[in-house]
Amino acid sequence: MTKQCQAFLFLDEINQAKAATVKDDFYNQLSAVTQSVVPPHDILAILGDFNAVSGTVDNGCKVVGPFGSGSPNDNTDLLTTYCALNDLTILGS
Repeated sequence: MTKQCQAFLFLDEINQAKAATVKDDFYNQLSAVTQSVVPPHDILAILGDFNAVSGTVDNGCKVVGPFGSGSPNDNTDLLTTYCALNDLTILGS
């Protein structure tokens, strides 16, 4: 039987005004940490200000629940892509 643990990552904001390369580096580093440090059978919660807005339209990404809000921005694609690649769900934005 595999022991299941909970892992929590607390992150600082990724500012909307930052350059695209800075945002890409942020998500690359976050992916490296989540894939190398957190075992796949653990429950992972990532808390932070990603400055992304989930939106209200179902675009088929399957990472945003039914209670999205606002109009998506540039950071939205980065966050939803990261979540999709790591089998995560956005619970609030």
